[in-house]
Amino acid sequence: MGAGALGQSMYSLASYTYSTLRSALVADSTTANDAAAVATLPSTNPTGNGTMWLSTAQAKALGLTSGSFTDGSVGFSSGVAWDYNNSDGVTAGSYDLFGTVMHEISEVLGRATYDGVSFNGTFAYNPLDLFHYSSSGVRTFSGTTPGYFSIDGGVTNLNSFNTSSGADFGDWAGATVDAANAFGSPNVIMPFSTVDLTAMDAIGWSAPSQTMPSEWVNQSMEEV
Repeated sequence: MGAGALGQSMYSLASYTYSTLRSALVADSTTANDAAAVATLPSTNPTGNGTMWLSTAQAKALGLTSGSFTDGSVGFSSGVAWDYNNSDGVTAGSYDLFGTVMHEISEVLGRATYDGVSFNGTFAYNPLDLFHYSSSGVRTFSGTTPGYFSIDGGVTNLNSFNTSSGADFGDWAGATVDAANAFGSPNVIMPFSTVDLTAMDAIGWSAPSQTMPSEWVNQSMEEV
């Protein structure tokens, strides 16, 4: 694990063309958020010649692959104090384990941006990159350029992406307390928020058909 990290994820990847991914996201659209998100996807690849790299778990969710193989793994630091039960808050000096678990597992499920990094002879992007905007109607594919997550073409800023190279660009910058923030804090519950659920919905997972128990939504997660 990286020095100072609370948690870390590792997962397998599979590559697809933009047109294949777009068709899969359109076919997977089952919610109003899905419909709004896929409506913003152009018919031609907005990254230019970029290749879409999905975690294999994400590809399975979209029906692009199948199989009973291991998709990824997560690990957690043994060098910090964990609070294993956040139902009564988080003990002073401790970190909310549930938030960290949610953070890392959601990365295995595809919650990441790749921002055009050179990978396996391609310029790599993830579905979440397609919903990364610097202003209304203007996508950005740079992790260090200030930007935000939006499912309506950049009109609505749902949360800002992290721009620090010391953490994952696909995490949130941390303006609000959230399980998907790039940097965690002790002493507080880090909820997996409705915006986090919207992001997972937009990249290929189905939103729950009924209200999640509050103790699930209030689970937190984070890495350094």
